[in-house]
Amino acid sequence: MPLRILYITPYVPNALRARPYNLLKVMTGQHQITVLTPVFSQEEAEDARKLQVELPNLEVVAVPCGKKQAILHSLMALPRRLPMQARYCYSPAIITELRRLVKTKRFDLAHVEHFRIAYIGQELAKLGIPAVFDSVDCISLLVERTLAHGPLKNRLVSRLELEPTRRYEADILKMGYYKAVCATSGEDAAALEQLAGLPMGAVEVVPNGVNASYFTPGDQREADTVVFSGKMSYHANAAAARYFIKNIWPLVRFARPNARLWIVGSRPPQDLVEISGKHGINVTGQVADLRDYLRRASVAVAPMVYSVGIQNKVLEAMACATPVVATGDIKRGIEAENGVALELVAPGHPSDFAGKVVDLLQNPKDASALGERGRDFVTMNYTWEKAANRLEQLWLKASGKPQVGEKELVHPSLSISIPSTK
Repeated sequence: MPLRILYITPYVPNALRARPYNLLKVMTGQHQITVLTPVFSQEEAEDARKLQVELPNLEVVAVPCGKKQAILHSLMALPRRLPMQARYCYSPAIITELRRLVKTKRFDLAHVEHFRIAYIGQELAKLGIPAVFDSVDCISLLVERTLAHGPLKNRLVSRLELEPTRRYEADILKMGYYKAVCATSGEDAAALEQLAGLPMGAVEVVPNGVNASYFTPGDQREADTVVFSGKMSYHANAAAARYFIKNIWPLVRFARPNARLWIVGSRPPQDLVEISGKHGINVTGQVADLRDYLRRASVAVAPMVYSVGIQNKVLEAMACATPVVATGDIKRGIEAENGVALELVAPGHPSDFAGKVVDLLQNPKDASALGERGRDFVTMNYTWEKAANRLEQLWLKASGKPQVGEKELVHPSLSISIPSTK
């Protein structure tokens, strides 16, 4: 039985916002979904219009919000001892649009994604709409790890944010605004449960996935080529790239002098841009098609210094049958056996990490076999269809509708309306 879902996100779903974008692609074929999202720039408004062209069956209501207003709300959170992230997306315009939608449509359920817009749960409760909260990651866990391992400027912000984030995140779960809560990994779910004093299993796991029909193997690998991919404006990815360049890459280049490193991802910080062209390193910025790099690389790396949740970069590389070397923390989100689907190295062991990379560069047949096993692993365990099936069961449970057995979901299309800024 199709549900009428109000899907609320703090950002426009797009290919870089992989979780809502891909879940919606699958779920729109099964349910009637309206997306409510703020837009903070002309670029985001254009993303919404592009989404209209790409996916023609989903109603998307994009609410214009000022970036200055968002920053002001974030700063105003400090004297109230609220986390700045929690107030960034606060907007009376979103609440007004929410009330209008609820008056004009009958929703069975609201789905709220991410800590940044979790405040909307209180309003949904007042309106009598049952809601599911997709935390995605445990944000206080990420802030804690950033404080311990992140760059100085991120550590300073994290010191201010940690305790308010812990309190606020616990309150989200304890206040009763949400009928169900989910996260991308067992580690994040357990951290949220502990934070809010909830029993084990209270937060369900809906993992990220990969589009295995889009991320597919290529025909030709380029020898001695290493790729690290991800949104480089995200501090954890930038920290990982710096760590790899400083501590691991010189060891790889000593053993393989012709080795090349591609750092692929949007908006890299200036210090990474400046190293491009040196020591066999190419920092690309945003590229038209990430698959070109994953398919040609000999090895993909994920040298995360700190992280939470599931690393999509790893799933995408594995789906392209590119052999992956990653820090062992990846296993907290991707339950893959070391040496079978990918190679894992304990954090803080750069020589071990470099050794794994060099071994794969020197032995293309072994690397190819590892890549093929990696693809088999993700297609069996981490597709968006499987993730969507889990989410659908959570929706049915929270809305009080009868649950059904797992079935194969399909990719549908999507349409968008953007209210006037007047």
